[in-house]
Amino acid sequence: MGRKKLIKEKQLLKAIVDSRGFKSVIAERLGVTWNTVDKAINESEAAQIAIKAEEEKTLDFVEGKAIQRIKADDGAMIRFYLATKGKRRGFTYDDTTATAEAALSDTEVNISVNGGEPEPVEAQE
Repeated sequence: MGRKKLIKEKQLLKAIVDSRGFKSVIAERLGVTWNTVDKAINESEAAQIAIKAEEEKTLDFVEGKAIQRIKADDGAMIRFYLATKGKRRGFTYDDTTATAEAALSDTEVNISVNGGEPEPVEAQE
């Protein structure tokens, strides 16, 4: 059976930086297995905090990409963002009640910015 390679906390913390929180990236940097990295992280409070910070940085990055798509008037991304981030304001998307036709149709979305009132829209038939 092979000898286990010990990872010093300082080395582990350095390997976590800019890893996006991916243990496989950290393991490659340290020349150890994923399981070894997982165990070392679980044994180090500082490493757990560093991993969470990397994951949050990654989420911020991805959310920034979503915002770019929203700024480009991507209707699907606008609906997704409102259905997830806008839940506390009452925005939801319940696909169990939507018909197949409605789900496939393009839906107009009116968004009020800076507290302004949206223009009334007449129903189209």
